Amino acid sequence: MGQKPQILVVTDILIMVFRGDKKNKKILDENTGKLAVSNITYFELLAGLKTKQRIIDFNKQMRAYIVIHLSEAISRQTFSIFKKYTTTHQLLPADALIASTAIENGLQLLTNNSEDFLFIKELQLFKQNK
Repeated sequence: MGQKPQILVVTDILIMVFRGDKKNKKILDENTGKLAVSNITYFELLAGLKTKQRIIDFNKQMRAYIVIHLSEAISRQTFSIFKKYTTTHQLLPADALIASTAIENGLQLLTNNSEDFLFIKELQLFKQNK
């Protein structure tokens, strides 16, 4: 890959692409080499696979992404934004972890569910160039 990742891709995008969504696949293809996933996303996707062959195929597909593991800084950021937004915006723990991963690594977040993240002021959402 060589490049530093610039975009953190969330679970919903990858599920749609794996199911044949052309619009999101195009975005990923246009940003090859700049893509990362949180290990939370990796776990969420892996949990849905039911056969050994699907797991093997999935692991091959995921080689295109840098996997970012949780760190103490991500954990602290997660705690901070979760406390701040859980009651006002019903922020979910996994979403807080993923948002914190993007924030701590200076990445844009690519999601189809931007309403789940819009209120997090520290977070930069990916905006596709038209």
